[in-house]
Amino acid sequence: MPNAPSSIDLDYVALDLVPKPFITYTLASNHRSASVCTDALGFRQQYFTGDQPVDLRELRTRYDRCRVLLGGSAAFGFKASSDRATMATHLSTDEFPMVNLALPGAGTQQELAALLALLHLLPEIRDVVIFSGLNECVHAVWRPAAVFSQFGGTAVGATRQEPPEPAGKQGRYAEESIDGATAEDAVLPAEIADERLAMALDRVVNNLRIWRLLEDAAGVRVHYVLQPVAGWMAKPLSDQEQAEFEQNVAGFPFIRWFTRPVVYQQVRTEVEAGAAAAGIRFHDANEWLAEESRAMFVDVCHFHDDGQRVMAEHVRRHLDWHDG
Repeated sequence: MPNAPSSIDLDYVALDLVPKPFITYTLASNHRSASVCTDALGFRQQYFTGDQPVDLRELRTRYDRCRVLLGGSAAFGFKASSDRATMATHLSTDEFPMVNLALPGAGTQQELAALLALLHLLPEIRDVVIFSGLNECVHAVWRPAAVFSQFGGTAVGATRQEPPEPAGKQGRYAEESIDGATAEDAVLPAEIADERLAMALDRVVNNLRIWRLLEDAAGVRVHYVLQPVAGWMAKPLSDQEQAEFEQNVAGFPFIRWFTRPVVYQQVRTEVEAGAAAAGIRFHDANEWLAEESRAMFVDVCHFHDDGQRVMAEHVRRHLDWHDG
């Protein structure tokens, strides 16, 4: 007969595994629409410089080197008219495809996890561009955001758990919505938002140190680009851009909190200092656009098709690329 479990055995058996969802996520795989499609891994369908869709699982057979774009919805290409019209596509060259691993709603933890999860699929990475900064503010002030302070993991919007692999097995979705109201009652009190933003920025600084470790270990060059946002940038706005901004704020009152200059200064100061301490290259795209007269925006942070191209021009020109 087997020995009865000891008290020590029972102590360890009693430990529960507690899932911490939203530390990372992807989009639903193989989504299809006229404006946006996703691939088998749940990332935006990519074309690089060609006419045929790219399978991320075959990158190593086609390319020796690449660059990677990370961030939230602005980097993802939210509001672009097609998968070919994104900033990442405009940044791709035959020699250095720009792999777009950005995810709508992603914060600093998701950005890091997205690359680590797919690192085994990618050819040699020469540059990583983190086009980010706003979602830490959104997650701080918007009541429906789920926050795990110890991991920095957050998520907004409806989420679901897909059936387990292997693929082809039929299963039921465990679906849970965390959507909340989009009016004033979805906005957290300022003192709570301030506390959550401080926590989020601490995670950003922590992850910049991790990015430095990856830079040293892999020989990759990491660039943190603080994304342009209404209320943060000095860009002269067209009448249409101004109208879009005002309409966006009217529909989502929580935007008022993070478009204030004081929030911008806090985010910029802390992230720039953290990047300097970690030895990561920091850029503020809000400064790049101070003399940009071309219309670019459809709301407080997203670009229309021409804006995607213009933003890519600025990124290409201002970054100190690994290979020039």
